[in-house]
Amino acid sequence: QRKLRCQAEGCAMSPLDFAYILGTVGLVLVVSTEGRKNDRLECRVRTAPEQVTRLTIEGEAATDIHTDSLSYVAAMAKRLRAEDAMIRSAVKYSVVSDSLDPFVVDLSKALVDVSTSHFIGLQVPDFYVPWPQHMEGYNAPYKDFYDKTEQKYRGGQFLSYLSRGPLSVDKYSLVPCGFREKRSDPDPDPYDVRQDVWDGNVIAKTFDDESPGGSSVVGTSTPKDLVLLLNFVQAGYWGHMMDNGLPRVAYAAEAAKQSGYNLHVLIPPEVVVHGWSSLRQVKQMVEQVFNGKLVVPGHSEDQLPQHCLGHGDGICRFFYTCGLPSFNEVVRHRFHELAQATLHSRSSLLQLDQRPSFQPGLP
Repeated sequence: QRKLRCQAEGCAMSPLDFAYILGTVGLVLVVSTEGRKNDRLECRVRTAPEQVTRLTIEGEAATDIHTDSLSYVAAMAKRLRAEDAMIRSAVKYSVVSDSLDPFVVDLSKALVDVSTSHFIGLQVPDFYVPWPQHMEGYNAPYKDFYDKTEQKYRGGQFLSYLSRGPLSVDKYSLVPCGFREKRSDPDPDPYDVRQDVWDGNVIAKTFDDESPGGSSVVGTSTPKDLVLLLNFVQAGYWGHMMDNGLPRVAYAAEAAKQSGYNLHVLIPPEVVVHGWSSLRQVKQMVEQVFNGKLVVPGHSEDQLPQHCLGHGDGICRFFYTCGLPSFNEVVRHRFHELAQATLHSRSSLLQLDQRPSFQPGLP
């Protein structure tokens, strides 16, 4: 047995470092071995924090972890879950059915108000998607929301968060967006759309509250930038961006334009699957369809402006969309409309007919 102790001040971590431990997924503690303070290891326990009595690292049992540290983690996890539930019960939900416009209006209003952060809810209806017979035995994409018996995707209430200021670079990977494959979480799934703490909203708010925030004084020449953080599993892969990433950009693009914000789609390097050069098509879509810039820190041609990195003056806000339903037909129809409009405006040689989106269905 190796004896371990908690890393700092009797606490396993800051309130935000354990964004990944909530629910039934388990507990992640960052600890160091006795006598070697810089030897950082991760302990994972597949149980709720309240039930932890032993920790295991790489198959070796470790006892004598300070119980006050475990109590601290359990209490913090409970507080975040309670805060998340309270926010969901109190927030206003934009009700959409045939058009995304109500949500765009609410986001635009929030962008105009630079004095504070905003939770923005979305309520969408069920929609029918027939299940093909040749796919029996398979799961539907976004399987948690598909009802095979009723042959429909469930709607519901979903949550997003607009910060008052920028997120620091060292926190990009700490705001969860579903389960994470690099942290050995169970069944990491790019099609995961959470409706709990794992969507990252309440975690992002806690980071936002701890940061100095951005400027609240807006002049005619004040630069205003909106950053859409996409850090779900394999976000940098073209197929997953088409399914999960670009529909999320469709939620924000029009509101950003109407409110005078420059739009940036931020993908952390660790979720880019095949290197920066593989994102050429994503870059074109972000620029031409959404009038934004694609940013992969340290790799892309475009980078965030300095006031989004904590230097200089300007308004920089982050918009967190991992809790929004990228699969819903309303936002996908809007994505389709924006893409079609782009083709019309940029193609003088092609004769294109504006047509409605295909009827929903699985291939």
